[in-house]
Amino acid sequence: MKRLITITLPLYLSLALLGCGHDEKQNTGANVAVSFATPPIENGMIRFNGPRQNYQINRTASSIQVIDLVGTDGSSDASKASKLIFSDMSINLTIAALAPTVSDAELDNLVELYIAFFNRLPDADGMAYWINELKSGKSIPQIADSFYSAGALFPELTGYSSTLSAADFVRIIYKNVLGRTGGTAPSPEEVQYWVNDLASGRQTKSTLVASMLTSAKTFTGDANFGW
Repeated sequence: MKRLITITLPLYLSLALLGCGHDEKQNTGANVAVSFATPPIENGMIRFNGPRQNYQINRTASSIQVIDLVGTDGSSDASKASKLIFSDMSINLTIAALAPTVSDAELDNLVELYIAFFNRLPDADGMAYWINELKSGKSIPQIADSFYSAGALFPELTGYSSTLSAADFVRIIYKNVLGRTGGTAPSPEEVQYWVNDLASGRQTKSTLVASMLTSAKTFTGDANFGW
């Protein structure tokens, strides 16, 4: 099996928050010698005219300050905002506080579902949404069902469709979860094993993904497949 990559939460949150451009500054000292205005906040969002790289974000335990380094937006107090909207991207400010409200295992499950179904890391907005869905009572299998349904709406991006065969679905998950394509693609016997599970009703597409992830993790440290 191809290696399964583990993504640590602090790294993910840092990437989600920083986005691109100037680094975020963590201020632990006294007052910053700049006057910060409170810009209009609409539905928890503050909009800025320029791209993310033109701004510096300063965070303390109780405040968030955004400084326009090159344009005319000046310095803004974003302490009461939940999202910053730049001309090229947005930053969700709630994810750092929201992530610790669910278990590490649940966070790992959400990240793994994104990779398994969409072959990408979750964005902060998406992660925040599904954390709230977990907290409202949705199970991981129910969320996985939602992921598959969403993926089927965009077959050109995900490869899923209403006419996708069980075997092709299994191959996509092998590629996304384990990186097994080309010379390391699953054998017909491996594919058929999971196809039989789907055909018999022992597995649904969403529970199959969870089962493959669980199966892959059992090879951690294995001399032949642990890598």
